[in-house]
Amino acid sequence: MNFPLYTSLLNNLPKKELTIKQKKEFIDKTTTIDNSGAELIYALIISYYNDNKEIQNKDETNKDKDIESKNFLPYEATSNHNIIEFDFEKFPSPLKQLLYKFINIHLKSTEEDKNRE
Repeated sequence: MNFPLYTSLLNNLPKKELTIKQKKEFIDKTTTIDNSGAELIYALIISYYNDNKEIQNKDETNKDKDIESKNFLPYEATSNHNIIEFDFEKFPSPLKQLLYKFINIHLKSTEEDKNRE
């Protein structure tokens, strides 16, 4: 799959875990993100999972999950009435870094767009 945003965000990701402050900042910012940003976060999570599922499936405790099912949600996500919820702590460190990078860029961009209007 060709997803330029995902490919671009992968460049130069820190190799370490987010700090507690960065994790809190990310969680706080998710409450202010618009629908297009939320959809992009979901697409980034799915893209990362698909790129790394061979590695991750070896570590899965529930081996009988049908990962090819259209209803499959990675990282133990839950779905309730068209709302998908993820536990940020279940994500691998590189995905956390990627999402942290994305949300900061996205919110800065939307703020700049508002200021231009």
